[in-house]
Amino acid sequence: MAIKFKKRPKPKAAPSGNHKSILRTVLAFLIVCLVAVFCYMLLHDLSGPAVQLEPDSSRASADQTLRLSMKDSSGLKSVKAIIRYSGEPVTVLDQSFPDAPREQKVAFSLAPANLKDGSVDLEISARDAS
Repeated sequence: MAIKFKKRPKPKAAPSGNHKSILRTVLAFLIVCLVAVFCYMLLHDLSGPAVQLEPDSSRASADQTLRLSMKDSSGLKSVKAIIRYSGEPVTVLDQSFPDAPREQKVAFSLAPANLKDGSVDLEISARDAS
């Protein structure tokens, strides 16, 4: 009776230490990048500008002057105020701030909207410089 032996395949060589160190370096670099992005998002200005309208009232007349006080830690880029009356939008304020001040006060009137008695919607949008 003859006994046959099968040849075992040679085991593959384990990766050299050089490949492992490259893998560890790449992994460490990715972790550092993720931490940097997380810190940037955490410390970066994620909130919009604070806007306060004066007088703080639900009633206004067409010839009344309204004042906006705005603040933002990254600076202000622009402000826009739109009146919606009978479904038609009318821009009553559209101003840009090229020097990006952190605080700005602006006065405007509702007169350009030619309002009559009735309800209107005032939409104010302020953009920061970030």
